[in-house]
Amino acid sequence: MQKALLGRLDRDRFDLIAACQRGGRPRGEYDSVPMLPLMALEFGTKPRSVLRHGWLSWLHELVHLPALLLNVFRLCMRVWNCGVDVIYTCDKPRTLFVSTVVSKLTGRSLVVHLHEPYRRSWVLRRAMTRAVIVIAEADVIRRNYAKALGPLADRIEVIHHGFETAVDQDGPDLRDSLGIARDTVVVGMTSRLDPSKGQEDFVRAAREVLTHRADVQFLVVGDESSYAARHGYLTALEKLSDYLELGKRMRFLGFRDDMDAVYRTLDIAVDASREQSFGMLAVEPMVYGKPVVGTVTGALPEIVDVGGNGLLVPSRNPGALAVAITRLVDDPALRQQMGRRARSTAQARFDLPTQTERLESLFARAARVCRGATGPIAPTTSREISYSSPQRSSQRSSQRSSQPASPTTGSDAAADVPEPNRATEPQQAQRPTRAR
Repeated sequence: MQKALLGRLDRDRFDLIAACQRGGRPRGEYDSVPMLPLMALEFGTKPRSVLRHGWLSWLHELVHLPALLLNVFRLCMRVWNCGVDVIYTCDKPRTLFVSTVVSKLTGRSLVVHLHEPYRRSWVLRRAMTRAVIVIAEADVIRRNYAKALGPLADRIEVIHHGFETAVDQDGPDLRDSLGIARDTVVVGMTSRLDPSKGQEDFVRAAREVLTHRADVQFLVVGDESSYAARHGYLTALEKLSDYLELGKRMRFLGFRDDMDAVYRTLDIAVDASREQSFGMLAVEPMVYGKPVVGTVTGALPEIVDVGGNGLLVPSRNPGALAVAITRLVDDPALRQQMGRRARSTAQARFDLPTQTERLESLFARAARVCRGATGPIAPTTSREISYSSPQRSSQRSSQRSSQPASPTTGSDAAADVPEPNRATEPQQAQRPTRAR
């Protein structure tokens, strides 16, 4: 659950408590959400220096085991004291383990949000068995779990990331500050710098495009993640650009906190990822009416309608990427047509309020399961939902997330409960729903 979603949840229905790793970018995002109680915990997350060293990794686990158990106890006490109903977590191994244990010890409903493809793990299987609701951020992930787990994955529901689609497409851009002419076609990638994101393929494709059209400007936006598989990647990309003699036609802008202006600057957005789960890098520029050239990875085939709002090419294929980019560079009318359809797609399928409403309905259902309600239930009030994710950081290509409704609260809620529900659960509509 990210900043955008936390800010969108209906506070008349849901009170929030967030638990996250002490320090780091996720803590900063939570701090910026108004009226959000925050538990800063130490889960013993491994530093980068021991991630790929077997015995150091196990030693780190052993040393931090007492802290992990202490924080499990703290979370259990918070759940009991606050009357939490629902524990909502992502699929990161450590937070998934903690959330599953706390759910088991306290008897609270567990909701798991899957962001990555299935990986063989006893913790994941236990969480899937324990969870009352499982959410996948893309249908490709749901299918992946169904193939691996069979009937255990039948309960998975797909809720895409949600995006603020009410944006100003005509605001200021970066062309003047970057010295880019108004008639120059700008092609850009916005992502953290990592080999899996395919920036190398983008740079190589740029060389082929510039052989055909020397007046195209290429931009790479993003910095290196602390969890990247390879460090010094920016230096390698800059050296590759120099070797290919791209000069000022390839510019690396680093981390930007003015992504609205970045997207307005682009004429064509590229997602050259070699592997991914959802495809936020494609949807974000679509919100601003930009056509997308993407790869056939992750959920991009669910997002990009080939020939409609963008184009798809095989991953790890700079030649095919260059052909697709060149097609849009040479056809302004096609760019504009695809851009309009891209914005319509984003508004229809990835609008943040709509996705939030869907997620809220699942939280309410999980709360009713916690209370032991049976039969058809009317909307209830929810008073504590929070997210337990020690590590869920992402490069700020911009804020992204998924998933409002507005039922009544307190005694007013009881008046809206249909007659059959008053008989089957007289207390449910009035008792606050809480979840961690």
